[in-house]
Amino acid sequence: RAIAICTGSGIGASLSIPMQNPNVFLIWIASDMENTFGPTLQELIEKTIPSERRIVFDTKKAGRRPNVVQLLKDVFHAYGAEIVFITSNPRGTVELMRICRENNMPCLGPIFDS
Repeated sequence: RAIAICTGSGIGASLSIPMQNPNVFLIWIASDMENTFGPTLQELIEKTIPSERRIVFDTKKAGRRPNVVQLLKDVFHAYGAEIVFITSNPRGTVELMRICRENNMPCLGPIFDS
């Protein structure tokens, strides 16, 4: 079992994984999702990934950012995940990888070396 966590437009690279694999939990964090990405994407996520395997967090709608440390820890343990796949911008990736490592959650993310 795995978690695919992505921020913003990282959903484009991540979405097919939990859509095709019932052992992958999706966490997507972005701002103003409907205006930025349109309603079709949200509908696709709702139709293809059961609610028990996804958390979609709109920071504009919620008026805040989620507590990512607690969110990842809770999902990792409750879902029985073995690894976290990270898709974010360089700063977000570094932060998410740090969170995972500090909490003994194996993780993989992109390397921004070019």
